[in-house]
Amino acid sequence: AVRYAGTLVVYDRGETTQTNGYGYEVAVGADGVICAAGGNDSAIPAGGYVVSAIEEADRRFLAAYGVPGAKCILDRAQKKLRIVYGTEEMRQNALLSYESAAAQVAAAKAAGRLFDADAAAELLSSLRTMIDENAFVEYEGRARFQTLLEQVDAVSVESKASEIRAVWHAPVETTEAAVEKVVKDIYDANLNQLCLGISNGIDTILPLPEDSPFYGKERGLRIDLLKTYSEKCREYGIELIVSVSVFHNAAASAFPQWLTASNAGGGAAGESEESEFYSPASDEYFEAFTSYLTYILRNYEFDGLQLDYIRYPYSDGVLDYGYDETTLALFAEQTGISVEEARKIGEETTESVYWERWIRFKSDLVTARVRALRELTEAERPDLFFSVCLAADTTLRAYCQDGAAWTAAGLVDAVYPMAYAAGVAANASETFSSFDGVYYCILGSGSYLSLTKREQLLQTVQSRENGAAGIAFFEYMTYFSHGYDALLKQGAFSEKAVSPSYDAAGAARACVDRVLERAAANGASEALSAYAEDLAALKDAVSAIEGGWTAAALEDIAYAEKALAMSRDAAKAERLASRPKPEESIDSTH
Repeated sequence: AVRYAGTLVVYDRGETTQTNGYGYEVAVGADGVICAAGGNDSAIPAGGYVVSAIEEADRRFLAAYGVPGAKCILDRAQKKLRIVYGTEEMRQNALLSYESAAAQVAAAKAAGRLFDADAAAELLSSLRTMIDENAFVEYEGRARFQTLLEQVDAVSVESKASEIRAVWHAPVETTEAAVEKVVKDIYDANLNQLCLGISNGIDTILPLPEDSPFYGKERGLRIDLLKTYSEKCREYGIELIVSVSVFHNAAASAFPQWLTASNAGGGAAGESEESEFYSPASDEYFEAFTSYLTYILRNYEFDGLQLDYIRYPYSDGVLDYGYDETTLALFAEQTGISVEEARKIGEETTESVYWERWIRFKSDLVTARVRALRELTEAERPDLFFSVCLAADTTLRAYCQDGAAWTAAGLVDAVYPMAYAAGVAANASETFSSFDGVYYCILGSGSYLSLTKREQLLQTVQSRENGAAGIAFFEYMTYFSHGYDALLKQGAFSEKAVSPSYDAAGAARACVDRVLERAAANGASEALSAYAEDLAALKDAVSAIEGGWTAAALEDIAYAEKALAMSRDAAKAERLASRPKPEESIDSTH
């Protein structure tokens, strides 16, 4: 069933609800008691059901009252749901929540994590007082109790010395002051990287030369937005990543000869995206795009290039793409299969004997474009980190996007998987961090989905625990308007961190300093201080020490080793030497 605003949907068939990441769900067992709460695509208990909500008010109601242990009474005839929760049940749940929070703080201490333990203890004391005084029964009190639990979660997370903390932003600013506000917000939130979204020509944020095919199709500009962002990011010490859409543009139909085509008969299916995607097979488009990109690489200062929409539109195995004449002709040329037979793949899709070959052909075509853009970037700007945005669905058929092959071949320095939804961070960060090759994984987090604060914090923590080098929030406006900046500054982002792709040597130094901090907190300073300048010796020395804190210290050292192994500091220094020196950054003067 589709979830609509102002309704609760009950799922009682199938294995899971198969819902997207936008809602909140509670699972009710056969005994009518809530057995699980939170997330989406929930498992449906045998003999029970799942209650699902999409609207914010309904999600908050379920989060406040739909807690494990509560009794649900479902009146199917009247389409009414009652959640029955007596004072004693609420007290037991509050005690369990308190004990869980206290155990989390204790575990963080035992693991040698550095955080504000006094603040955590004070919050735990407030929770205990509320339990003793039964101050959590009414809605307001329960909301206060939940807020305190969120704060315990937040303050008991360490602020790492080095990691990538990014936010995506599609710029709409028209003045230098407005640009500076965005960059200052990022700086004040202790983020360190801005992924600035720009188009692939039409509606771009920079003035173009007259020989560009996209000339005259730029956004109405009062200022050169890319240049202004470049200057402000340099001033504030924020790493600027130009995130350029490769094949998608909402106005792509201005160049119909470059478009891909679906198997839906020229857009007969309302869901088709063919009018917004250029064909990866179109050499004419790709030449225009690379010319546009070369202009940016030669004329603007920034720190990394990110390819967004480096893929086909989503194919579910029914609606499919690539049926433009250019793609069909190229497929026929490379395979010996006639254009007529190739066109029939769109009719038979997954039943076609050529289906797997077709998917591999399209995937290889996208990979060839990635390789060409990597070579272009290396030739023009060897100082840049080269990254790609990856769809969360790694099924090759879905987007013909073979991210694992790209990392294995050394085509990319970093991947940004767009695993935005609640409940997927742990699996996604582990999956995308375990490809072959040496690269950074920066987990995409969906602040635009109105995740609860605990869910947003959990994504940040789980991305770290499962191998990601950082996290990127989509997107700037919702990250700040939903209060995630204030939440994470209580703990996870309470201090600034050095981005390893921006300053590898600085990141390594910060990691070593953090190891020494851990040692000092555990009475081991004397054993390690002599090895501060020798990373290998420091690693050996830490490994020889017994203590729960040493695992965290070894994580710091591994992060420093990777930062140095992937360093582009020398190329950055050479680039800097060849251009006018920037003014001191805000970070260097504060």
